[in-house]
Amino acid sequence: MKYAQLKWVVSNGILVSFATEGPPQAKVWDDLIRDLSTKSVRKYLVTTVGKGELNSLQRKQIAGVFSSKKIGVVVVTDDSIARHIATAISWLGVDIKAFPWKELRHAIQHVGAVGIHEERMIQIIGELKRACSLQG
Repeated sequence: MKYAQLKWVVSNGILVSFATEGPPQAKVWDDLIRDLSTKSVRKYLVTTVGKGELNSLQRKQIAGVFSSKKIGVVVVTDDSIARHIATAISWLGVDIKAFPWKELRHAIQHVGAVGIHEERMIQIIGELKRACSLQG
């Protein structure tokens, strides 16, 4: 099984992540949940290529964190099924919105990053993407 590469940083109250296709390794997932739970995060900007694979326990864990901390979520993916799922979840009252990669700047603006912060988010995503592609 090929695991996803998953990297993230927190900048100005926004946790920004980048993931490749596949399920995350358990330790990496646990570290992400810990950071979302314990750090000062108000928004989560998820960027991903390919299909992400979360099991039911992982989906429940992350939904619980989003709910308890009232974290808004923005997903950037070209996977149309994932974007449709995010839209359906938003109909249930969850603060989540999905964008295709071609609308990355709109996604960044949606998490409240504008001006110099917007440029910093683009830089961070590029750094995370490079870090993931260098990993096996």
